[in-house]
Amino acid sequence: MAALNEAWHTLSDPGRRSLYDASLRITGPTSRRAAATPLEEVDDWVGLPGAGHAPRRWPAAAVMLIGAMAVIFVFTAYALSSSSGSTALTGNEPVAVGSCVVIRPKASAVAASCQRPHYGVVRAVVTRGERCPPGTEGYFDRNAPEQVCVHPG
Repeated sequence: MAALNEAWHTLSDPGRRSLYDASLRITGPTSRRAAATPLEEVDDWVGLPGAGHAPRRWPAAAVMLIGAMAVIFVFTAYALSSSSGSTALTGNEPVAVGSCVVIRPKASAVAASCQRPHYGVVRAVVTRGERCPPGTEGYFDRNAPEQVCVHPG
């Protein structure tokens, strides 16, 4: 095992390997090398990029970096989602009493998150043509035939 470790130590260092190769040229081939065919003499490491060097570690570092970025992305996406556990509003839901709304063009009310800036809160839903309670303003619900009465603020 010690001989294997010493051989690996010598062959993995480019400087020591070149000294070892030079010593083989000076002393001549061994009996095994004398009997070898030219194809058997070809060293598998010669001519390859990084021959004689320790294995490159950049692929492992790149994989770790990509993995860390994926974890950060997932964590950030989860942290930015609604923390109350409610589903996100898409603006296509009918507006209900107690909903926060924003007002869009053509006086239509659209459901919005109460944690974000909004125009007001729906106090009543009435059929079109009915009057809204005092202190509220009437807007059309673009996703339903009713009119919503919104208390600004």
